[in-house]
Amino acid sequence: MGLLACATPGLKDGAAIGAGLGGLAGGSVQSSDRGAGAAVGLVAGALVGALLGVWLADPEAEGPDRDADKIADAQDNCPDVPNKDQQDADGNGRGDACDLP
Repeated sequence: MGLLACATPGLKDGAAIGAGLGGLAGGSVQSSDRGAGAAVGLVAGALVGALLGVWLADPEAEGPDRDADKIADAQDNCPDVPNKDQQDADGNGRGDACDLP
């Protein structure tokens, strides 16, 4: 989940919050094995929290799109200037819309 968490908005924060809350809830179980309850709560909380974090932070699971051209910033070769076609005539990895005239 490490690389995915870095690239997916909401996943890392949602998982951390869910793991914390799940661990607390699991540890508060009134049984003789609170450690196991905390571990189960931690894992379940992390999974649910990650899903909720992605859903709340990025409902389309695309990532942020600063220029609103429907290309997520992580894949956009010019994230601050709308360029839906993503053309890069000189092949420098920077979109034509961002190249200086």
